Amino acid sequence: MVLLIVSVMPTGSPAGEPPVQPQVRVEIGPHSAPINGVATDAAGKRLATVSFDKTLRIWSAETGELIRILRPPIGDGDEGAMYTVALSPDGKTVAASGWTGSWDGTWSAYLFNTETGVLTRRIDQLPERCVNLAFSSDGKRLAAALKGKHGIRVYDTANFELAWEDRDYDDDAVWMDYASDGRLVVTSLDGKIRLYGRGGKRVAKKPGKLGVSPYGVKFSPDGMKIAVGYLDGPKVEVLSGDTLEHLFQPNLRGADNGFLQQVAWSRDGNTLFAGGSYERGGKTPIRRWDKTGKGRPKDYPIASKRVMHMVALPDGRLAYVAADPAIGVLDTRGKTIFEQRPEVGDFRGLADSFGVSADGGTVAFSFAPWGEQPARFSLARRELILDPEDDHTALRLPRLEAPGVTVEGWNNDLRDWGQRETPTVNGHKITLKPHETAMSLAISSDAEAVVLGTGWRIIRLDKAGKTIWETIPPGEALALNVTADDKILVAALGDGTIRWYRMKDGSEILALFAMGDGKRWVTWTPHGDYVASAEGDTLVGWHVNRGKTKSSAFHAVARFRELHYQPKAISHILATATGATAPQTRDMAALVPPHVTVLSHRGVEEFNDRNVTVHFRLDHASSRKVTRIHVRANGRPVGEIEGEIELTKRGMEETVDIELPPRNAIVEVIAETADGVTSEPARVQFIWKGEKTSAAPKLYILAIGISEYRAKSLRLGLAAKDARDFQNVIRKRAGPQYGEISVKALSNGEATLTAVRDALSWIAAAPGPEDIAMVFLAGHGVDDEQGRYYFVPQDADPNAMAETGLPYEELRNALSSVRGRVFFFIDTCKSGAVWGRDASEPSIDVGRVLNDLKSPEHGVVVFASSTGKQFSLEKPDWRNGAFTKALVEGLNGKADLFGEGAVTVASLDAYISNRVTKLTGGRQTPATGKPVGPDFTLVSLR
Repeated sequence: MVLLIVSVMPTGSPAGEPPVQPQVRVEIGPHSAPINGVATDAAGKRLATVSFDKTLRIWSAETGELIRILRPPIGDGDEGAMYTVALSPDGKTVAASGWTGSWDGTWSAYLFNTETGVLTRRIDQLPERCVNLAFSSDGKRLAAALKGKHGIRVYDTANFELAWEDRDYDDDAVWMDYASDGRLVVTSLDGKIRLYGRGGKRVAKKPGKLGVSPYGVKFSPDGMKIAVGYLDGPKVEVLSGDTLEHLFQPNLRGADNGFLQQVAWSRDGNTLFAGGSYERGGKTPIRRWDKTGKGRPKDYPIASKRVMHMVALPDGRLAYVAADPAIGVLDTRGKTIFEQRPEVGDFRGLADSFGVSADGGTVAFSFAPWGEQPARFSLARRELILDPEDDHTALRLPRLEAPGVTVEGWNNDLRDWGQRETPTVNGHKITLKPHETAMSLAISSDAEAVVLGTGWRIIRLDKAGKTIWETIPPGEALALNVTADDKILVAALGDGTIRWYRMKDGSEILALFAMGDGKRWVTWTPHGDYVASAEGDTLVGWHVNRGKTKSSAFHAVARFRELHYQPKAISHILATATGATAPQTRDMAALVPPHVTVLSHRGVEEFNDRNVTVHFRLDHASSRKVTRIHVRANGRPVGEIEGEIELTKRGMEETVDIELPPRNAIVEVIAETADGVTSEPARVQFIWKGEKTSAAPKLYILAIGISEYRAKSLRLGLAAKDARDFQNVIRKRAGPQYGEISVKALSNGEATLTAVRDALSWIAAAPGPEDIAMVFLAGHGVDDEQGRYYFVPQDADPNAMAETGLPYEELRNALSSVRGRVFFFIDTCKSGAVWGRDASEPSIDVGRVLNDLKSPEHGVVVFASSTGKQFSLEKPDWRNGAFTKALVEGLNGKADLFGEGAVTVASLDAYISNRVTKLTGGRQTPATGKPVGPDFTLVSLR
């Protein structure tokens, strides 16, 4: 019997170097996996966090705004998972480590410049993983706690030479903290707590009084007391800061489960905090004691999973991170000031209710644990539905028992992560790794195969318990199911993804990541093809290592849209990928665009002269030649470099002179290759310090609506009226916000191909950098067999769209060329029946148009009438199409959701989405695509 061990994608690399092949990673803004640590600077202005998602993130401690994402080199499996983070007192340097740098046979810690994101140093040759880091209060020392019996190392931050070390440990050193005078306290799983003087001399070593596994440790601000949390129960004690003598135990009344492994003091020393896996009322709270830890306890329920770490901030605030994943800040009363908790799938409790259609193309799951927030995704319809009302009887639940097959010990209670049972198949024990937990099961229809999911692996076994193959998924295998023909395994994983595998050999076929808002999702294959909802193509991307001494790059799948957006191929992939051979992978490293870095500025720059020079660097990433550099301000074109640029391995530096508008601006530099692949934008924010302009911007409106087509088969009911009503409401509500208003309207017979082209040329050229352009398009749109979109003019021949239709490229080029802000309202998705296709199929792929136009290289705000395989609906009773009815209502004031006398992009988006969904009974769901930037007021109502 042959045992197959399968990885998602080969990521081979030279010896001692990180993998060169790009790796798919989820990217949603906040962390997408448990957050293991948080640190702050002396001023308490910034927070740094690390996660199992293999990233380090910098946040504003005041607002919760994400400032920067830092990416170390990563590899397959756990390589790159971050356990610990420390921020220097001045906030300029952040250190992080974990399962990092193992490709050269030792382990590493990384140091980044927080202002530039540059990886400035790699501390290598560590004999074991580093599980905790701590800067001294003066920033002159960095201490590292190591696994095994390797103890601690302390480095001089002037040169990062080893200052001193202590190897006299019998188990992992796990946590450390510095007092303000340079003393260092360390806990270890050998049961001992150690105290060191400023020079590194050990002055005390004592066992914890309350348990055998002291863990979190923290000096009080005055250094007189040390709080210790424990990993073997809900225990906290307070020790003397000088001798480690036991002083007292806080009131632990009611804390009768889990453990309180983390502790923190408020900055004035009056309040003690503790948190961990202790649960109360279905939540894991942070427990607080006033009176320097001797007061009555008070619990603040803040997480659904383990509280991982806490740090004190000024004014009595407390920052925390949890495994949910969540990051937040509490005020002195325990009220949440801000919290970042992404709406990703938490598939705990799904093991017996994970529904899958016979062909595997439809899956039923829930976004919250134990069946809460149910959802269904259909690959064929490219549709995500929240709280579906349809009958689920067509979906198969996991088969957990079968004649002749008895599996025991697999269903561990995920509420108790300490529980471990050894699974058996027909009495045969299945050997798991130390600390590995079985948590899901699926038995094939023919009862010949048993698939077991654990916290680390998916294992296919036969009825005698022998392993056929195993694969390492990117998260815990929380639920499994097998299709009716026993050809496909579907797995719901702890990283929030659902993945499809070949039952034959365990190779991955497809992955799905969906957001709990019910709107955004993306599916992709191991070789890079994908299909996504509106705004879904930024949820995942390719992590690209640039060597072990440089920070890594990240490219969203949207950057590869021209090559890898393949909706037709993916809609059939489950049927075509189950043959005799596994799906072939593609050399994604050859497609990666260059990495762009702005050199002339440090993230934020003040200016009072509108003429600015931007200095940037292009770093070689593949053999692709760069043919264009886009420079855009607030999404609009301000500069461009055209012509072939062939990069060397050393990269190159370039400058571009641009003129900025007299207001704050986010400038983006984007490189584009010959085949349409674009880099991630390098951004710098400019703050205008010159004179404020008082002139109102001009407003340019282009409204095109076609109901009466020359070809009778194409005629519509309300498209022309929709366009008229749109321009009328904008003119009515424009008010003093806009100066001069210019309108070009084309209705029915006026909207010939020639006239539409002339109108687009006008809207592309007329607005200045300070002006606003709004374009409304209602009528027919159609995709050809190759997926190319055409807008259908009034005089078009349905049988000759290539000659008589308006190609999407012309529409896109016009909108992208507008120098001012652009807002595009598109309602051209009708039934495919008029084009001789399936009546249930839409005529165009709206999501592709929306995602392309809102991308950084085009920068258009898009309001689309429908998404997925829906098409736009209209009824005489509405007197408009559903989309335009909601749009006009919203602009007339109903989208002023907070009574502020204004309708913004965000408020109009929210109103239209809700209104159209209700009008159509869920058959039509609008979508909005917004480039990076602040919200914008479309109309003022006062």
